[in-house]
Amino acid sequence: MIDTELWSRWIKFVVGLHGSTRRLSDEIEKALMEYMMKGSYRFSADELREKLDIKKLRYNIEVPEGLGRRILDSRRKRVFSR
Repeated sequence: MIDTELWSRWIKFVVGLHGSTRRLSDEIEKALMEYMMKGSYRFSADELREKLDIKKLRYNIEVPEGLGRRILDSRRKRVFSR
């Protein structure tokens, strides 16, 4: 169950961002996916599939936005930190 005050703040945030509640579900989905992606490094791929109830693998992989930049940044840090 979601706290009523938190839900009200979320609606105000989305309305302030987009001018209406029309995109509320899109923003919720985006926030949930971002949260899952941030925590996904803690689990193996098999554990993630089990937790997210993914029964079938798909080959059209969606790469998270900014992943390429984060990989390059981490490589630079390793190279220049030596």
